Amino acid sequence: MTFQVVEQIIASGLRDFVRQTADTINTEEVRALAIRRQAGHWASLTVPGAPEVPRLALHAVYNALIVAADFCALRNQYQVGFDFPDALAMYRAYETPLYRFDQLYRHFCEAADQAEAQGWNILKPLRDTIEASYTSICSAPTARQMTRPSFATVWRRSSAFSPRTTSDPTKPKRSNQ
Repeated sequence: MTFQVVEQIIASGLRDFVRQTADTINTEEVRALAIRRQAGHWASLTVPGAPEVPRLALHAVYNALIVAADFCALRNQYQVGFDFPDALAMYRAYETPLYRFDQLYRHFCEAADQAEAQGWNILKPLRDTIEASYTSICSAPTARQMTRPSFATVWRRSSAFSPRTTSDPTKPKRSNQ
């Protein structure tokens, strides 16, 4: 058994740990182990070596695992989902904590895609879990809420959804002359 195979077993074990403990995930534990592995020989981006050593792929796998743990922890804060009285309330919630669902989902997919592009497909079971969770807690409920008649009315009338004009204090003001 080579060290590379051992690293793959460790990464697969951490993936399984994230999946099995998703409802009670300890993000700091996952983060600490992943960062320690990224600093090691096989997943470090700063260690020079042979092209056959999949450092970038392994580093991406550990990034994906960290992000997946963060996603699960955020999901656990919203087990009952969301319910907003109108579009403005939903928009305001998205401006603060809820944008993180989209951000974490995209970061996970990006890291998983990077690993898969290099032949490391060990994140597939976790990708399926993250996708199902994202759909059930974000996409489907948001779509259902957006179809409520009160949402369309508020959406059309609200100035909160109009483009905002801001001035940049670093740019000189234009004169009307």
